[in-house]
Amino acid sequence: MEKEFFSQQELAERWCCSDTKIKTARQKGLIPWMPLPDSDRKLYPVSGIIEYEQSKIKGGDKVKKLLCKQGPELLSVPSIKKWRAEY
Repeated sequence: MEKEFFSQQELAERWCCSDTKIKTARQKGLIPWMPLPDSDRKLYPVSGIIEYEQSKIKGGDKVKKLLCKQGPELLSVPSIKKWRAEY
């Protein structure tokens, strides 16, 4: 059975960043999420997260390396161009 959701901590580990960066990205509406009923916990759909990652840079295998360097806030085109020039 494939995983359907990431917890906030799992997503932070995937992106090599803090839980706080994930929370900030969620609050800014940058990443998809859903609340757990009757709980303060938030879940992040795997399919939505992968789609988000792929929308930020082409070449899916390079995404994790970029996210580990910059976290979920890879919105500016100059930062992506700089990263591509380095690799």
